[in-house]
Amino acid sequence: MVTVPFIYPVHEAPHDHRRFTQFGLTSILERNGLEPSAMEAKGGLASLGMHWGMLTTIAGVHSVSKRMGRPIDLASIPATRRMWVAVQQPAIRRGVSRRVSGSSAWATLGLMVLARRPMS
Repeated sequence: MVTVPFIYPVHEAPHDHRRFTQFGLTSILERNGLEPSAMEAKGGLASLGMHWGMLTTIAGVHSVSKRMGRPIDLASIPATRRMWVAVQQPAIRRGVSRRVSGSSAWATLGLMVLARRPMS
C-alpha cells in the first residue's frame, strides 16, 4: 500500500510520469515488478480548493497578526480546528468520491495505491 501527496495539476496526460500522478505511480510500481490493483484519489478539485483556502487563511492571519506584534496560529486553536472539520463533515457524510476521474484525475490532494507482486 502506498499513499502520496500530490497538489499540483497533472499535465501532458497520460505522459506525466516524473511525478506522483496516477501515471507516474503506475510507471514506478511496474518498473519495480509490482502491478497496481487499486488506485484512489484523496478528493478532487473541491477538496483541493478547501485545503488551499484553509492554508491561505492560516498563513494570512498569522502574517497579519505577527506584524501587529501578537502572532496567532489558527491551526493550533482547537475551536478553529473543530470549525474546519465541521465544514468538511457534509462532504465526508455524503461520501466523497475516491475514483481517479473527473477533477480528481488532474487535481487531488494525493493518491492511494494498493499494489501486488504478480504470481509467476
